[in-house]
Amino acid sequence: MVKFRRLASPINLPIHGPKTPLPLPSISPLLSVSEDKPDIIRLGSPYDRLDRFFIGLKPTWGGIDAIEFTEGVDVAYVQQRQIQDIQPLKFTETSHTNLVNLKEVFVAKKMVYFLYDSWGISLEQIQELSPKLQLGEVEVATICQGILEALQYVHTVLGISHGHVSLPNILITRDGTVKLANIGESMIQGSGQDRKENDIQAVCAIARLLLGLDTTSGLRGTIGFLAEDFTGAPKTITATGLLKHAFLQIGAGPWCLRPLNILCTLARQSYNI
Repeated sequence: MVKFRRLASPINLPIHGPKTPLPLPSISPLLSVSEDKPDIIRLGSPYDRLDRFFIGLKPTWGGIDAIEFTEGVDVAYVQQRQIQDIQPLKFTETSHTNLVNLKEVFVAKKMVYFLYDSWGISLEQIQELSPKLQLGEVEVATICQGILEALQYVHTVLGISHGHVSLPNILITRDGTVKLANIGESMIQGSGQDRKENDIQAVCAIARLLLGLDTTSGLRGTIGFLAEDFTGAPKTITATGLLKHAFLQIGAGPWCLRPLNILCTLARQSYNI
C-alpha cells in the first residue's frame, strides 16, 4: 500500500529566508482626504486624461490656464499652481452660490490643478475702467453682500480663512452673481483667526475703493454715511455680524450687476482700453 505524505497547513508552513514583512503600499504625503468628504483628488495631470478635452489659454485669461469642454459634462475652468513645499494637503468639494466652487483637484509632482465650476469678469477689470465706468452704492452693497455670504461659508462651514480677498478674486458672472474665487489656494494655506479678520477688513477696504470714499470731499447723503460706517467696521466683527449692517439693505440683487459684462466691453471699445 502506497503511503501518502501528509501536507502541512499553509498557515503553519515554515518561512524560509529573512523574516521581514512585505512593505505595505504607502499613500503620498501630499494628499490627505477626509473620510466623510467626497474624494475630489486625482493623481496626475488632467491634460493627460484621454477622456477629457481641454483648451489651453496663452496668455491666461483672468488667471485661468485652460478650459474643459468635455462632452456630457459641465464646462470647467482650470488654474494650475506650483507647490514649493510638499506638505499634507486637504481638499474638499465646495457648494455655495457666491463661491467659485471647487470640482476636482489634480496633483502631479509639485503641480496642483484646480478645476472650478464657473468664472466671470473680475472687479480688477471693472476698476481699470474707472472713472469711465463707476459703480454706485447699490452695486457696491450688492457686491459686498455676496462676498460676505461667501466668507460666512468659508469661515464656518469649511473652517478656514480665504486669505486673498482682493479685486482679482472677486468675480461677476454673466447672470450678475458675485463669486469669490481661488478657494483651492485657501485650502492649501490653512486658517487662523487673524486671517479671518483680515478677510473681513479686506471687504471694507474694497468697498471704500469702489465708492471712492478716500478721494471724495464734502458732506455725503444718508447712504454715504451708511457706507462710511460699514467700511469702518471693527476688526473683531465676523462675516455673520457684518451681514446685518444697514448699508447692505440697499443692495438690489444680481439683476443690477448683469449689465456689467456688456458695459465693460462697450467701455473698452469706446475708449480703446
